Amino acid sequence: MSTSLASEQDNQNGKENERSKRASRLDYCNEDQLLSHLTELQALNPESIVNLATRQGVKCVCRKVSESLKTLDKYIKTCKPTYVEDSYMSLITGIRTTHGKLCKDRDFRKEFRKYSSCYRDIKEEYNNCAGPEDWMDNSRKKCVCNTYQTLDDCYYNVTVRPCGKNAASNMKEFAGCVIGSVMMIKCSNVSHKDGLQNIPQEKDSTEIPSDSNDSKKYYLAGYIVAGIVATIMLIFISYCCIKRWRSSRVRFYETVREPLLRDTTE
Repeated sequence: MSTSLASEQDNQNGKENERSKRASRLDYCNEDQLLSHLTELQALNPESIVNLATRQGVKCVCRKVSESLKTLDKYIKTCKPTYVEDSYMSLITGIRTTHGKLCKDRDFRKEFRKYSSCYRDIKEEYNNCAGPEDWMDNSRKKCVCNTYQTLDDCYYNVTVRPCGKNAASNMKEFAGCVIGSVMMIKCSNVSHKDGLQNIPQEKDSTEIPSDSNDSKKYYLAGYIVAGIVATIMLIFISYCCIKRWRSSRVRFYETVREPLLRDTTE
């Protein structure tokens, strides 16, 4: 019995060694070619992968994602990724997660399809849920996890008003699953609970919607008011000083200069 297990283990080790040797003989993957495949699918960051599911009906999305994965898998078998291309490989992992969650998980797919038409109606609004450029490659865990949390909340907040709480919870689950699979840094402190936080406002920038801009406006208004008050006080003090100086001159003429002039004339 032990001899059989040892033989099976040797066979497994032999297969792994053969795969390693075969991989070492492969050329490195071409970055431009990987990028072209991802661009064709419009999957250039975690958020865009999530948004794939809102562009068309579930059936069409699944067919398109499945075809893209076949093409990518066929190419990846012919090369090995470099460190630079690890980001692209992570995006491909996100595409696989989308396919697994949306197309193979029957229960989730059934639930998602109930709200699919509403998601498509607000698909442009999901563009507001976007992190800073290349946020995923940031080496600071706190920054990455904060962005992940804000994105997770953003998908819920965009969805809850037009589509309802159940639809928003469904979208948040999907977004959190896909984005989390792409990230190379794992965040244990991210909360996936439902809630209206960081409600996005319409704007042209690609920053994540938050209430930070409102805070800046309040601070700016405060500085302006303080500046106006300071200016008024400065004018008032200057006026008082001038008035005092003039009264001092009057007293000087009355008490000193006029008596001297009278003495001189006499």
